[in-house]
Amino acid sequence: MPDRVDRFFESVSAPPWALGAGVTLAGTLLYLAASVWTGSLAELSGRGLGDLLDASRDHRLRDARLAVVLPLLVGTLLAARRYAILGARSNLDCLRALLREDPAASAALVEAGAPIDVRRARRGAWLSLLLFPLMLLSIDRDPGLYFRSSYWTPEHALNCVFGLAAFWNAAWLTSCLLHHAGYFSALARSIERIDLLDRRPLAPFARQSLRSALLAVLPVAILALNAADRGFAWSLAILGPISLATSGTALLLPARGARDRVRRAKQQELERVRAAIHGDPDALADSVISKRAPSLALADLLAYRNHVEGVHEWPFDAPTLARFALFALLPLGSWLGGAFVERGLGALLD
Repeated sequence: MPDRVDRFFESVSAPPWALGAGVTLAGTLLYLAASVWTGSLAELSGRGLGDLLDASRDHRLRDARLAVVLPLLVGTLLAARRYAILGARSNLDCLRALLREDPAASAALVEAGAPIDVRRARRGAWLSLLLFPLMLLSIDRDPGLYFRSSYWTPEHALNCVFGLAAFWNAAWLTSCLLHHAGYFSALARSIERIDLLDRRPLAPFARQSLRSALLAVLPVAILALNAADRGFAWSLAILGPISLATSGTALLLPARGARDRVRRAKQQELERVRAAIHGDPDALADSVISKRAPSLALADLLAYRNHVEGVHEWPFDAPTLARFALFALLPLGSWLGGAFVERGLGALLD
C-alpha cells in the first residue's frame, strides 16, 4: 500500500516537477514571511554583499541562504520519489510487452510489481531523523548554541523543519530506489530465454539503472550549492559518499541481474555451438538460430561462435556510461559553481 505522499501524487493530475516546484516556492515564501515578521529581512538588506556571502559571521545569514537551498531540496526529493515510481512502472510495462511470451518472466513481473514495504520504509525514515541532530552538530560544532535564545529564530526553526523533512524524504527515496533495484535484478535473472542477436528486451534494465542513479545523486548536488559555507564540509563529506553509494547500487544492481542472465545464456549458447562444430546435428535445436542450423557451414558456425563470445554482458552502452559519469559529477559541479560565484563576488566587493 502506498503512503500518504504517494496517494496524494496519485490523486492530482499535476506532474511531479510542478508539485516539487510548488513546495519549493511555498517554503521560500514562508522563509520570506518569517524574515519580514522578525525584521531580519530589513536588517540583512542594509548589509553589503560581502557580509551576506560570509554566513559564519551571523547564523541569520546562513538561514537566509538556506531559505533557498532547503525548500529546493525538499521539493526535489518529493518529486524524485514520484519519478522513481513512475519510471519503474514504465520500464515494467516495456518488459511486459517484450516478454509476454516468456511465462517465467511474466510470472516474475507480477511479483516484482508489488509496492515497496511501507512499514520498512517508514522505519528507515524514522531512523534517519535520529541522524539529524548529529548533522546539526557537524555544521555548528558548538552544542551550546542550541541553548541560546538568540539561536532559535523563526528562520532557524524553519531550517530544522525543512531539514527533518529532507532527511525523511531522502530515506523514503533511498528505500524506493533500492527496492526497485532489487526486484529488477531478480526479474532479469528469471528471464527464460535471452536472444543474443537482439538485446532490445534488456533496454528497460539500463533505463531503470540510469534514472535511479540520477535521482539518487540529485539531493547531494543541491546541497553542494551551499558547500562554500565551510560549516557544511563535514555534512557533505558524510552525505556525499552515501549518495554516491546509493547511486552506484541503483545503477549496478538491476544491470547485474541482466548481466548474470546474459552470461548464462552465452555459456549455454557456446556449449551448443561447440557441440555443433564437433558434428552434433541436434546441438542447435534450442538455439536462436535453430531454423538456420541445417544450412550452416563450419565457417558459419565458427563466425557465430566468435559473435557469441563477443556479446557484451552488461546492458549498458557507451552513451549510458557517459551519462552516468556526468550525473556523478553533478555534486562537484554544484560545489565548484557555488565556490566560483562566491569568490567572484567577493573579489568584486573587495
